Amino acid sequence: MQMVDIPSNEGLIVDDEPNYMSIALYSKASTRTLNIDLDDYSPSPKKESQEHDVNQEAKFSYFPPHPPHDDGTPEDTDETNISEPKPERIRLTAQMTTDAQVKKLKITIEDFNGTTTYIKGQVIRNMRQIETLDLKIQNTIEDHLSLMYQKIDDFLQSLSNLDSVYEAKLDHLQSNITAQDRYIATLEKSVAEFSKASESSSTTPFQAFREKVQC
Repeated sequence: MQMVDIPSNEGLIVDDEPNYMSIALYSKASTRTLNIDLDDYSPSPKKESQEHDVNQEAKFSYFPPHPPHDDGTPEDTDETNISEPKPERIRLTAQMTTDAQVKKLKITIEDFNGTTTYIKGQVIRNMRQIETLDLKIQNTIEDHLSLMYQKIDDFLQSLSNLDSVYEAKLDHLQSNITAQDRYIATLEKSVAEFSKASESSSTTPFQAFREKVQC
């Protein structure tokens, strides 16, 4: 026996059609769909009581995956290449109950080989609930993206501000280098004049330099 118990934050969406029944297990994390094809299936009329029982034997289109080949390669799972099991091997039993205005559905899928699977959970028939939940999830994702983009913009702005700071420091350093170049040029000129004066004067270089300083 297999038991599939749907948590409270998930729901069942049941869409009944004349020969088709689609049961979507919906949750925030993912949407899993169980599709059941029924021959001559029609929902039973609603009862006045709170409990609604539907017992219906039906053909069940089921395509089980084939086991892999001996060499380990998987079998082709194309549904056109997979034969359906015999209809009489599957029985579907659906039971719907209403408790405190909350509809609940329990589906029993019985394989006559002895395997029984129960699926139960809250029925969500109002698609607006799903749309609202989808919108909430979408808004949450957009909020996270917006926050991420804002952090990226702040980081780029900080880089831009840092670039401006370094440009200012570079300009200041360039100004200092220019001033140092001028100072060195002045010193070189003074040394040249000092050398020239010392060559044409009878005084010692130190005396000539001293006289130049005093002047």
